[in-house]
Amino acid sequence: MNTLCERALIVLIGGSAVFLPVEWINSGQPHLWVLLTYFLITFFCFGILFGNLNTLAISPLGHIAGVANSVISSVQTIGSALLGGVIGYLYNQSVTPLVLGFLFLGILSYIIIRNERLRKPNSQVS
Repeated sequence: MNTLCERALIVLIGGSAVFLPVEWINSGQPHLWVLLTYFLITFFCFGILFGNLNTLAISPLGHIAGVANSVISSVQTIGSALLGGVIGYLYNQSVTPLVLGFLFLGILSYIIIRNERLRKPNSQVS
């Protein structure tokens, strides 16, 4: 699952990095089909990430999985509301803040996952 999450983040980061210049060339207003293609790739990666990262977070807490899931979901909701609020506040009639948010938060997530994997190289969950 770690490898799957890392690869999904690499695709997410790569897709955002490729789409950002295209978006800038079009002054923040890309053609609809280009934007939908970017969203297709991005949301496909999110679909892979959400389930697998939740499973990785809960896996060491199997004996208290219900409580752990509640706490993890609460932290996710609060964190995503705060980060989404910041990205939404930066909205300027273009998709630039959204793409930059996906890019920078994807990079941050990749760094965190990579450091955790390097910290525990012999993890049972892979």
